[in-house]
Amino acid sequence: LGLRERLGLVDTTHPADRAKQMATASGIADRLVLTGHRSDVLAAMAAMDVVTACFRFAAVGRPAFEAMSVGRPVIVNPGHSGKSGAVRHGETGFVVSPSDHSGFADAIIRLASDAQLRKTMGDRGRERAREHFDGRKTIAKIQRIYDEVLGRLV
Repeated sequence: LGLRERLGLVDTTHPADRAKQMATASGIADRLVLTGHRSDVLAAMAAMDVVTACFRFAAVGRPAFEAMSVGRPVIVNPGHSGKSGAVRHGETGFVVSPSDHSGFADAIIRLASDAQLRKTMGDRGRERAREHFDGRKTIAKIQRIYDEVLGRLV
């Protein structure tokens, strides 16, 4: 263990164990499924009604883009920044402050109880993912940057 762990400054509990502890304390342990590594993430997300992505210390990234690409609304709490470049609040999902636990729950309940809102947000998310996060378009943008920079050097 490192110094931070030995001093108790870092929780060394494995995230799966912490999730099990929290689920037990909340009375939902019988409904918690921890799948471990999955190679079929997009198929799993496509089978969901709503995708949530919680990032305590980081910006929202790949899970939100993936969920939107399969037409699912996303609820995120984007860590310390409080912002999400991927999810548009009220349009492709909901962006909720990391400290607003009841707001996060309210967003889940709102989407869970409104199939039309899920569909509308999912469709908008899919469009946004295709427009802004498509791999081919990203490669083309990078190629244009390289062409521009290299063209200046020649």
